[in-house]
Order: sequence, then C-alpha cells, then structure tokens
Amino acid sequence: MNLTVSRGSEIADRALDFALFVTSSENQLAFAKAANVLPSTKAALEQYVAELEQLPETTPAEQARKVSALQLREAEVLVPAMKDLNRLQQAIYENLQAAMLGQKSVEQAVTEAANQWNQALAS
Repeated sequence: MNLTVSRGSEIADRALDFALFVTSSENQLAFAKAANVLPSTKAALEQYVAELEQLPETTPAEQARKVSALQLREAEVLVPAMKDLNRLQQAIYENLQAAMLGQKSVEQAVTEAANQWNQALAS
C-alpha cells in the first residue's frame, strides 16, 4: 500500500500531517487489528506480538498471526535493485489486470509482460 502526495499539491503540509497520522505506530496497530493484517511499524509490531502473547488461550488463527508477526523481524525486501524496475512492474501489473478482467488469457498476459520486459532490457 502506498500513500503519496503530488509535488504540486497546494495542501502538501496537511497531506504530510495526514500521512504521519496514518503511519503512526498507534494507528498502524489499530488498522492491523481492524483489517486483520500485520502492522507496518516496528513499535506497532512489537505491541501486536505482546498482545497476542498475553492472551490466556489462542486460536489457531491467532497462533498463525503471531508466527507471521514474529517472522517480520527477519524479513527482507526481495525486490532486486535494478534499472527500469518500474517498467517491469508496470508491464506485470497491466497484464495481470487484463488477465483478471478477462481481457487476455493468463498465458497471453505472461507472454506479453515477458516480451515488454525483454524489449526494455534490449533498449
């Protein structure tokens, strides 16, 4: 998920305040609980794990959330740093969307994304 503000925004200061509000550890923890996702800040993650550990009994789902949350401590970004990565992502996203909307077959979408990336590498 991304939260962005246009450079030309006339309310950039208010947008920044909003972004800081949304991404605060307190609000990330609340969002994680409400949306059943993992928190995105270290402080919220630690609180999330602590709260799960304090439960007298845990369901299998709560145990799975705890395991997932604990694994974030060791997580790494596996997207390689490479030139024109945004072009590859765009080709994948556009073709994936077309396949999901039934505008292309999955095979056609994969082939076209690969062709677009190969063309980008050749240029």
